[in-house]
Amino acid sequence: MAARWNERHAPRVDAVREFSVQRDSYGAEFGKRPGGQVVIVTQSGTNQWHGTAFEFLRNNVLDAPNFFDQGDAPPFRRNQFGASMGGPVRKDNTFVFGNYEGFRQSLHQTSAAFVPDAGSRAAAVPSVQPLLNLWPTPPAGAPDFSGIAEVFSSPLQTIREDFGTARVDHIFSQRDTFGGIYTIDDGQDFTATPLDPFSSDVMTLRGQVLSLEEAHVFSPALVNSARVGFSRAGYFFTGEPTPGTPAASVPGFLMGRPVGAVVVGGSAASNPTAQLGLAGSNNGSNLTIARNLYTLEDHIALTRGRQQFEFGAWFQRFQSNETIALSQFGQATFTSLQTFLQGTISSFLFDPSPTEMNWRSLFGAIYAQDTIRVAPKLTLTLGFRDEFSTGWNEAHGRAANYFFTNGVINSTPHVGDSLFQNNNAKFLPQPRIGVAWSPFSPKDRYPRGLRHV
Repeated sequence: MAARWNERHAPRVDAVREFSVQRDSYGAEFGKRPGGQVVIVTQSGTNQWHGTAFEFLRNNVLDAPNFFDQGDAPPFRRNQFGASMGGPVRKDNTFVFGNYEGFRQSLHQTSAAFVPDAGSRAAAVPSVQPLLNLWPTPPAGAPDFSGIAEVFSSPLQTIREDFGTARVDHIFSQRDTFGGIYTIDDGQDFTATPLDPFSSDVMTLRGQVLSLEEAHVFSPALVNSARVGFSRAGYFFTGEPTPGTPAASVPGFLMGRPVGAVVVGGSAASNPTAQLGLAGSNNGSNLTIARNLYTLEDHIALTRGRQQFEFGAWFQRFQSNETIALSQFGQATFTSLQTFLQGTISSFLFDPSPTEMNWRSLFGAIYAQDTIRVAPKLTLTLGFRDEFSTGWNEAHGRAANYFFTNGVINSTPHVGDSLFQNNNAKFLPQPRIGVAWSPFSPKDRYPRGLRHV
C-alpha cells in the first residue's frame, strides 16, 4: 500500500518496506507539485511474527566548545528509541504491523544576549523598572557597550516527539485485497531564545493520517485500486516569559494576557532586529492552525498486447481553520535605550479581536496514459493530466485582499468569499511524452526521457 503524505509525516525506517523517488520524468499518475514525487510503501505483517527494538544516545561528552561558550561545551542529550512488530492475525489471510519511535532532546544552546547594564537599570524611571526583569541581570565584569551589557549563558531547549504507525492487511480472495494504515506524529518544542534566555518559544504539532486501499483484480489484464484518506494536522505556537525566571512575574500589557513583545532600539515591524535582545513574548504568539484533508483516488491499469493503459482520478477536499493574527499580546517599541529608560514609547501594536479564518478549497485531477512497447528495445509513453482547484475561499466571506482595476491596485481591500480576484487554476493541462530506448544489451545504460509540457 503506497501512502502519500501531504504533511511531514513520513514513516520511520523500520516502518518502510520500500520507497521510490520519481524525479522529473514521472508519468501522468503523478502531479500536483513540481519536482520529485516520493512514493513510500509501508511495512506489513507476514505469516511469522517478527519484531525489532532500538535505542540511540548522543550527548556532549565529545563535543567541542564554540567561540561563545564559557568553558566546556554546554550539556546536550538526545535519545532516540523505538520498537516494531508484525505478524498474522489469521494465517494467509489477515496481518498486522505496528511501529513506534520516540525522540527526546535536551540541548543547552549557547546564548550571547544584549541586556541593560547596571547603570541603565539604575537610571530607569519607576514605570519601566518591572520591564527590566525581562532580561538577565549582567554579572560583574560583563562586557559593556555604553549602557548595554553582553551576557553569556546556555538556556535549555527541549524537544519531544512520538511517532506511531499501525497497519492492517486482509486478503478476501485472490481477486480482492484490503489495507488500512494509521499514522500519528505528536511533538512539542520548548526553546529559551538565545537572544534573550528569559524569553521562550513554545510549539506543539500533531499530525495524523488515515489511509484505506482496496485492490480488485477483474482479470489478469485489468486491475483497479481505490484509495480514501484523511489527514489532520494541529499546530500551536506561542511565546512566553521563561518559567522560573523573574520575567515570568512581569504583568501583561493587556488584561488576561501574558506580557507582550518589548523592542528596544528597533523598528515597529514584528520581532525586528534591535539594540537589546527581543524580550517578553514573541509577537507572533497564540497562533493556532487545524488543517483537514479528505482524499479520494481511483486508478485503473489495463494491458492489451503491447500497450498498457492507465486511467485515474484524484480529488482532495481542503479545510484549514486558522487564527494567526500577530500582536495578540501586544508589542511595545522604543526607538532607543534612552527612550526606553525614560518610559517614552514610540508605538504599541495589538490586535483587539483576532478572527479565525476558515479556508476551503477542492483540488482535483484526472489523467490517462498509454505505454506502448514499440519494439523490444523501444518504449513510447503518451499521457495527459489535467488538474484544477476551486481557489482559496473563506467559508464565512471574510477573505480580504487588494484587487486591481484596469491594472491599478485599489486603495481599499475587497472582502468576500475568495482571496483571489480570478481563479486561474480551473484548467491546468499537463501533457506527457516519453521515450525509453536501449540500443545495446539490457545490461547497458540507455537513454530515457519524458517531456512535460
